[in-house]
Formats: sequence, C-alpha cells, structure tokens
Amino acid sequence: MTERLLSANIFFSLLAGIGLWLVYAGIVRLLRHGPEEKLQKGLGGARANQGLTVTALPPLFQRAFGPLMYDLGGRLFGSSEQAAQRVEDRLRRSGWLYVSVGDYYASKMATAVMLAVGAAAMTLFLGQSPLVIAVAALAMGLIGMLLPDNKLSDVTRKRKDSLYREMAYTIDRLAVVLRTGLNLGPAMTDFVSLSPPRQRTVAEARVASAESKQELDWVGSGRGGLFVAMLRDLSNAIAMNQDIEAAVGEVRATVPLGMPQVEEFLELVKSSVKEGMGEIAPQLEALGRTMRDDLNNRIEERAQATELKVVMITAATIVPAMLIIVIGAAAAGFASSGLLGPLF
Repeated sequence: MTERLLSANIFFSLLAGIGLWLVYAGIVRLLRHGPEEKLQKGLGGARANQGLTVTALPPLFQRAFGPLMYDLGGRLFGSSEQAAQRVEDRLRRSGWLYVSVGDYYASKMATAVMLAVGAAAMTLFLGQSPLVIAVAALAMGLIGMLLPDNKLSDVTRKRKDSLYREMAYTIDRLAVVLRTGLNLGPAMTDFVSLSPPRQRTVAEARVASAESKQELDWVGSGRGGLFVAMLRDLSNAIAMNQDIEAAVGEVRATVPLGMPQVEEFLELVKSSVKEGMGEIAPQLEALGRTMRDDLNNRIEERAQATELKVVMITAATIVPAMLIIVIGAAAAGFASSGLLGPLF
C-alpha cells in the first residue's frame, strides 16, 4: 500500500511539474515582446525568422518548450554582449550549426534538461535513493550543457578539413584559368560560373553576391564547396567594384580559424586587386602544391599509424595463442615422459 501511494505521489508530482512548466512557457510567450537583440545575432534570412528555433528539440516539442528553453538559456548563458559576439563568431565559422546565438543557448539548456530528466527517470525506475537520483540528474545535466560545444567544435573541425582538401585540389584550376590571360576577377567568375562566361550587369552581380553570401553559410550541394563559395563571393565583390578589404574581411570572418593557407590566398587576392599585382598564377600553383604535399604526408602518417595498430592487435591476439599452444604441447610432452612427476 505504501509503495502504491509513493508511486501515485511521484506520478502526480510529475504531472504538476509539467503543468507548471507549460504555464510558465505560456506566460513567457505572452510577456515576451521579442527576443533580446544579442540573442538574435545569427544567420540572416528566413531561417532566422522562423520564431524561436531550438535545434536540439524535436519539431514536435518546438512550440511547447521552445520559448521556455530560449528564455532559460538566454538568462543562464547569455549574460554579456561580448559572450554573445564570441558565440556568433563560432557559429559563423561552423557554417551556422545553430541559426542564432539564442538557438545555441537554448539548445544547451534543452540538451541538459532532456539528459537530466532521462537520468532521473532511469534511476527512479531502478529504485535508487533520492540522493542518487539527484546526483545522476545533475551529472547528466552538466554533460548535456557541454554537448553542443563539442558538436560545434567537431563540425568546425570537419569544415576546416573539407575546406583544406578542396582548396588543395582546386586552386590549381584557378591558376590554369589565370594562365589564359584573364584578370583575377573575370578568372574567378569564369571558374565558378555554371554557364558560359559573359559580361554581367551590376544588377546581376548584386543578385549573385547575395546568393554567394548565403552559400558561404550554407554551401549548396553540386555547386562546389566552401572554397568555391569564397571565390564566388570575391568575384562578385570585384565585379561590383566593392572595397576589396571589406570583401576579404567578410570571407575571413566566415572560414574556420587556424588556416594560414587561406590567409595567404586572401592576401594574394587583395594584392592583385588593390595594388595591381601582376601574374599570381605561379604563387597559386606553389600554394596548391604545398597543400597537396601536406595532405599526402598526412595520409602516409595515418597509414603508418594503421600499420602499427594492426601489428599491436596481431601481437595481442596471435602471440598469446601461439605461446599457449607451444607451452601446452611442451608441458604435455614433459608430463608423458614423467619429467613433471615430482611437481605433482
């Protein structure tokens, strides 16, 4: 009887908690006139305006719990404008894994809550004490807060590797186009264009510039990767006679950090356009060759590491089995000859 009463109390307590949660979410939605400006920093366009998006939540729970996660995440993590700017920079360089700073904060909160609730439910089901339930929920909640950061770092690292590989095997093609005698701007336009090259109007260049900026955030499939999107954005800026310093700065703010090869390429582009630097095809070819050599060295290092792992696995499995067979056969021979008799 006592166990049934305890189960009923726990059940009705959970129902009451869910009810309070929904009431609070409704009050937040009614009182909120709009998200704070620092939480709105993020990807421009339609995706950022689809309400309070929380990427970590399933679509079914977006409307019910999204505003609450957005509010709690912003209050807990979004304490300063400087922190929001740092998060925005990380999101931009990751290709907008989360569409806004508020989405990132809300996803941290949502992941923490889901893991904490799951851990509490599991330990409760196993019949653990309240202290164990609280510790498990707290530990999983802390892990949930860290998961979006780990995911963001992993996506940024993969984006960096992808950009490096694409640039290493693409930059030579740009150099080949430059060898035909074209200037850098028309050469990049010719390189990234899907249709035969022709002189574009300013209006066409503006439309292409807007599309390329969007592609720097969400690179379209079948139209090249991030490096081709960089070339498209730079070529449109040159065609529109924009400040090359500003155009290079926008591209630099989009790519992952720690890529000196990209910095070298952007400096070559800036020098070619701003200072009238002459033929840069040899520099591009040398840069591409250096990057490919580095990739080949990485492949060889991975191959050597794989061979070492194979040797270690072989030694850990085959050698003990061989020793058992050899020693076992020798022991059986000694036993049959009576040499081991005194030992038993």
